[in-house]
Amino acid sequence: MKPRRGATLVVTLIALAIMMVMAVSLLRSSDTTTTIVGNTASKQAAAAAADTAVNAAAVWLNARTDADSDAAGTYFAFQQAADAYGLPAVDWSGVTAAQVGNFRVQYLIDRLCDATDPPTPVLATEAARRCAGEPGSGSAVSQRAGAPGYTRKSPAYYRVTVRIVGPRSSESYVQAVLSK
Repeated sequence: MKPRRGATLVVTLIALAIMMVMAVSLLRSSDTTTTIVGNTASKQAAAAAADTAVNAAAVWLNARTDADSDAAGTYFAFQQAADAYGLPAVDWSGVTAAQVGNFRVQYLIDRLCDATDPPTPVLATEAARRCAGEPGSGSAVSQRAGAPGYTRKSPAYYRVTVRIVGPRSSESYVQAVLSK
């Protein structure tokens, strides 16, 4: 019998088609990997921008001498109500923003305490005293006879909420608790 002519051509075309499908698949996989790496780098850059904002908030808070009054766009003397995600329920359009790399960064500080913003000045003083941390549970007396007792003031705690808006309108939030 004579060998069939053209069978080699058919097998070669099938093998070539399989190799093309594999090359397209490899190219698609490479694009997906590049996207994942880009997203990871963007997330890390946003975290670095948030760290910068938390540090700026700590510097701002340490320089502040009046903890009992609000500072528009930055500080609340009393804890703000939180939304379903645990973020302060505030209008971010009035919050001061800074540019850190490709990110627009905003931070808010609110003092954490069991008081709410009271309606009268007398209650405001009492609420501010409770927010600042009064001596009492932190007081101690030496066991030595005749030794003076000492009291220490409990630290006040502050919640820093950072909002990061990045490229393509990506939005991230970071929270930290600071004490003073």
